[in-house]
Amino acid sequence: MKLVQIQEEKKTKVIKETLPMITFYKFGRFSFNPTACEAIGIKSEDRILFFKDDECEEDVYFCVASSGDGYVLKGVKGCCLGYAASVVRQIFKQLKLEKNTSVRYRISTNPVDGKENLYAIFTTKPIPRKGKA
Repeated sequence: MKLVQIQEEKKTKVIKETLPMITFYKFGRFSFNPTACEAIGIKSEDRILFFKDDECEEDVYFCVASSGDGYVLKGVKGCCLGYAASVVRQIFKQLKLEKNTSVRYRISTNPVDGKENLYAIFTTKPIPRKGKA
């Protein structure tokens, strides 16, 4: 008999690629995940404006600006957070979402044709949040 000790296997580091996303929270906060911040170049103190298309209710966009009007972002652990309760409520209403929920969507990393710093939010398919699906 030849005995060999059973040892814990070494775990290999898994690198999880994430999609660029924006999350809208029920109390009016919104956040961009680290992938979105890196891909678009969003950083703390940038300003965000949201737009809707009156001709198509599902079309929602955001614009990134370094100064001027907009909701100021704060950088936290690679993410960028902002607060715009009335705007988030309007987006929830426009997309026919429940008020007591949080939702996240994938976002475009390329500007909308002919519009510098204007990016689309893909609202047709919400992405379930971890543990909330």
